[in-house]
Amino acid sequence: VLFSECSSVFLFSECSSVFWFSECSSVFWFSECSSVFFFIECSSVFFFIDSRSFEWFSECSSVFWFMVKFSECSSVFEFSECNSVILFMILFSECSLVVLFSECSSVFEFGECNSVILFMILFSECSLVVLFSECSSVFWFSECSSVFEFSECNSVFEFSECNSVFGFSECNPVFEFSECSSLKLSSDECSSVFFFSECSSLFLFNECNSVVLFIECSSVISFSECNSVICECSLVVLFSECSLVFLFIECSSVFEFSEFNSVVKFSECSSVVKFSECSSLFCECSSVFLFNECNSVVLFSECNSVVKFSECSSLFWFIECSSVFWFSECSSVFLFNECSSVVLFSKCNSVNWFSECSLVVLFRECSSVFEFSECNSVVKFSECSSLLWFSECSSVVLFIECNSVISFSECNFVIWFIECNSVIWFSECSSVVLFNECNSVVLFSECNSVVKFSEFSSYFWFSECSSVFWFSECSSVFLFNECSSVVLFSECNFVIWFSECYSVIFFSECNSVVKFSECSSLFWFNECNSVVLFIECSSVVKFSECSSLFWF
Repeated sequence: VLFSECSSVFLFSECSSVFWFSECSSVFWFSECSSVFFFIECSSVFFFIDSRSFEWFSECSSVFWFMVKFSECSSVFEFSECNSVILFMILFSECSLVVLFSECSSVFEFGECNSVILFMILFSECSLVVLFSECSSVFWFSECSSVFEFSECNSVFEFSECNSVFGFSECNPVFEFSECSSLKLSSDECSSVFFFSECSSLFLFNECNSVVLFIECSSVISFSECNSVICECSLVVLFSECSLVFLFIECSSVFEFSEFNSVVKFSECSSVVKFSECSSLFCECSSVFLFNECNSVVLFSECNSVVKFSECSSLFWFIECSSVFWFSECSSVFLFNECSSVVLFSKCNSVNWFSECSLVVLFRECSSVFEFSECNSVVKFSECSSLLWFSECSSVVLFIECNSVISFSECNFVIWFIECNSVIWFSECSSVVLFNECNSVVLFSECNSVVKFSEFSSYFWFSECSSVFWFSECSSVFLFNECSSVVLFSECNFVIWFSECYSVIFFSECNSVVKFSECSSLFWFNECNSVVLFIECSSVVKFSECSSLFWF
């Protein structure tokens, strides 16, 4: 559990191992706790009586803690002889970047690790988050002067044969890849541009079956000599033979492909996603931005006129793209967010419904497109059998940065929104969405009034949700991030993430302190199969991917 930038008091009791903190202006008192608590960037938290004679925690069935007193993120966690979970963490001074590696069965073999590795590297003066998960044999770093001592984002990342997700988010600076065994870097002024040379597998991520995310990158990714030769590609992202996802956000002049078999040139991205110089408007573009046979998601968000495309197994047809997006023969989901003038299907008045579309096309904040019963303020689902019916959802539909947006991710079953039959009842909820029998993740990120639900298989009962969320019989994860007004547990100002709770959680008087009463298994995460990660939350508790029992 990572408490980042916390200033309030958390009182925990009935934990099987003891964390004693004294002389802390913001007291964290943990008693009888058998698992792990992570606290980063809390200058007033880690005040142990004596860092030398630090109380080493024993009887931890899941994690061996070898902690060193750290102040202002300058010390290092060292772990050894770990049989279950390894949390390897290098904290640099003035660090604001987290690199998470989870579910890497053969990554950084730390003393015969058999389970999850949470690898967090905090770079100096880097506000970037890199999320790596489910990597069977990934992350090979060679010739690093010190154990992942990456200062100023100038070291090596080589990712190959990754079966899951690569996420680069909030990338104000840029990685400079160098001294990699399979990468020869020859570039100047790499602080703002990715330069990749001979990268048939690196960052092209050849034979990669999942997602590569570039979020909030103000700079440009430049590839050179990658399978197909591209010269002077200062604004070019070349991906060849990749059955995964590339997410590029906030790139004003993002993608300019030239001399490529599937040419897609994007210009004036800040206003309109204009597709030009493509043979017959994507007539012969079988891989790029037609995304033919694309097994994952391509998202373009945070643009004034950005189109989000997700898992299209057929051709995208764009006719008169400056004002109209016409999609036919699409077997998946098309998401258009905050496109008041872009998503004009036959000029909005006569909306062109997508033919042969097995999923749902949801348009938010489009006053003239798909008016869903007062869609401007609330996503109200009615008559879902023909409107918002998510059937056989096998992958990801993401709605990001909408005030009332629904995000569906990796649903292996049918999500029904028909009077909440055997699902979830929402009463007076302005932005609540129900997901039944969803085996994966449902994310609501960066929404002022959005709830994040993840991996739940039981009923959620919400009553008077505008002020209270009462969770009963919750067997999975509840995620509430950055929702100052949504997650209001009896006027609770901060956010709590619940993971696989089997009992009822009661919250009272949460304004200043998380006071838990009548919670026999509150904050008790039994059989948690993932990692507990708290990233960039002022007072948020995020639980996910715990390989063992987390007792609080």
